[in-house]
Amino acid sequence: MKFMRIGIGLLVVLILYIGSYCVLSALGENRFGQSGRARYGSTGFAASDIVIWYPKFLSYQADFMGVSSEIRTRGNGLGYFYSPLILLDRKLVHKTELIPGFEKFHQQ
Repeated sequence: MKFMRIGIGLLVVLILYIGSYCVLSALGENRFGQSGRARYGSTGFAASDIVIWYPKFLSYQADFMGVSSEIRTRGNGLGYFYSPLILLDRKLVHKTELIPGFEKFHQQ
């Protein structure tokens, strides 16, 4: 019986986690963002070269390229909390788009 309660409790938490993300995603929007690959001359500031999906109140980017070319994550606390669902959402539903004219910065 104790394991049944724990299992039901975990299922409820999982449903609340996914359900709350679905609401936040439904209220989200596409925004101009920076991949970090395109930079303004010698200033080092990243140019807005992508259109990326942001669920309401959440900020998370897993593949931002820093000034010294290291790949790092950036976001807010809620973004990190929901990061697995954000990544899945961006992979399956809200794909990140490259702004035309910035293709040369994204070639491997």
